[in-house]
Amino acid sequence: MEPKNLIKLRELDATKTNYTIKVRVVRLWRKPNNKNPNEIWSIEMIIMDEEHSQLHKFSGNKDADIIGYVYKCYEVEKKPVRGGKEAIKMEIKLEDLEGRHIILTLWEEYCQQMLNYMQNKQQAHVFLILQFGNLHIYGHNRTVSNVYDATRLFINSPIGEILEFKKSFLSNIGEETSSHRSVGTSMVSSLEDEFLNDIDFINIREINEIKEVKSLIVVGKIKALCIEKSWNYRSCDLCKNEVETTTVRIDKGENPADFEVAKQYKCLNDNCTQTIVSSPMIRYKIPIRVQDCTGTVTLTMFEREANKLIGRIAKDVLDEQEQSAEFLTLPAAFNVLLERKFAFRIEIKNYNLDNNAEYFSITKLTEDLNIISKLENNFYNNQDSISCTADNGTPISNSNESMGTAACVDLKRNLEDVYDVDESSALSSTKQQKIHTKDLRDANWNETLLIPKTEK
Repeated sequence: MEPKNLIKLRELDATKTNYTIKVRVVRLWRKPNNKNPNEIWSIEMIIMDEEHSQLHKFSGNKDADIIGYVYKCYEVEKKPVRGGKEAIKMEIKLEDLEGRHIILTLWEEYCQQMLNYMQNKQQAHVFLILQFGNLHIYGHNRTVSNVYDATRLFINSPIGEILEFKKSFLSNIGEETSSHRSVGTSMVSSLEDEFLNDIDFINIREINEIKEVKSLIVVGKIKALCIEKSWNYRSCDLCKNEVETTTVRIDKGENPADFEVAKQYKCLNDNCTQTIVSSPMIRYKIPIRVQDCTGTVTLTMFEREANKLIGRIAKDVLDEQEQSAEFLTLPAAFNVLLERKFAFRIEIKNYNLDNNAEYFSITKLTEDLNIISKLENNFYNNQDSISCTADNGTPISNSNESMGTAACVDLKRNLEDVYDVDESSALSSTKQQKIHTKDLRDANWNETLLIPKTEK
C-alpha cells in the first residue's frame, strides 16, 4: 500500500520540512573529502519521479542532457586551476539532426574517456549522449560541459536513443554521397582546420572595411598592452558574464545611524538563474595592441587564451599585484605576451558595427609557425601590391617601453635606402621647403625628414 499524501517533486515547498515522495534514484555517487580524498564526505544522488521531474542542484547555469553527432574533437588542453594545479579538457563540436552545432567541453576523467575512445575507435562516425551536464549561456552563445562526478557519458553505446539518432542522422546527410563526411568523425591534433579552412584571412588595415558580422583571421605581433584599460573583470560564478558592482546599506539595529555600507554584485545576464552574485570570479580581459605590416589594432584576450599563455589564473595575478608596490602598473607576468607572433581568430560583432568600435574579441589564437607561414604565404601570393614584410611596423610610444616592446629596428634603415635624409634643422636650399623653420622651432622638431630619392 502506498503512503498517503505523496507529493510530486515540482510541489516541493521550501517553507516546509517533511515530505513523502516516491522516486527512482537515477544516478548516485560518493563525494570525497577535499582535505582527505580517502574519506567519503557525502553520498549524492539524482532522483526522478513518475512525471520525469528530476532533483539535484548543480553548480551551473542550467541542467542539460544532450545527444549529438561528434562532428569534430579538438586537441586536449591543460588549464591552470586553483591551488597551482592543472586540469585537462577537450572541446567537441556536436551536430544535431538540423545541422546546428554546439560546443561540448569535457573535463578530467570525461576528457580522458573521450580521448581513449577516439584513439581506438572502430567506427567512422561517433555519436554520444551526455547526461546530467551543465548548459552555460553567454549572451547568444550556448555551451555544455560535464559536471564532476554526476555526469554520465555514453559514446557509441548500443542503446535505443543513440541507435535511433544515428539512423536518422546518417539518412539526413546521405553518407555515401556527402564527400565531406565520408571520413567520419575526426580528431583534430592541431588548430590547422580552424585557422586554414572556411575563415577569411585578412591584414589589419582591412578590418575596418568589414561591414558584416563574421569571424576573421589576422596575423601579427603583440607590441604592447593598453594601460588605460582594465585587464580583468569580475564575473558571475554561474554564467561567467560580467557583474555590476553596487553598494547597499545594511542596518545593524533600530538606530538609523547604526549601519554599514557593503558591496553587492549583480549579474548582468538576463538569462542567468541568479541575480545577486555572492562570490564573483576574477577573470582575464587583457587589451593588447597587435601589429602587422599594414597597421595596428586593439584586440581583447579573454580567460581561456590568457590562462594558456600566462600559466596562472587571474585571481592569483591580481592578488600578487595588490600586494606589490606596482599596483598602478601592468603585472610583470604579462611580459611573456610581448613581441610574440600569433594567428588570431577574431569576431566582428554587431556592437563593433553599430558603434564603430575598433577593438575586437579574440576567440582563439595559435603560435604554430606552420599555420602562420601557410596563412601568410597563401595571402601574399595573391596580393601583388603587397611588398612589405609582416615584421615591419610602427614603433609604440615611450609610455609603453617599460613593458619591453620595441619598434622594428630595421625600418628606418630600410627607408633610408629609398629616401634622401635631410635634417629638419637646416633644410636644403636645393629642395622645396615643406615646413617653415619657425614652425619647427615652435614644435621643438628634432626628427630626421625622409625625402624620396629621384632616379638620375
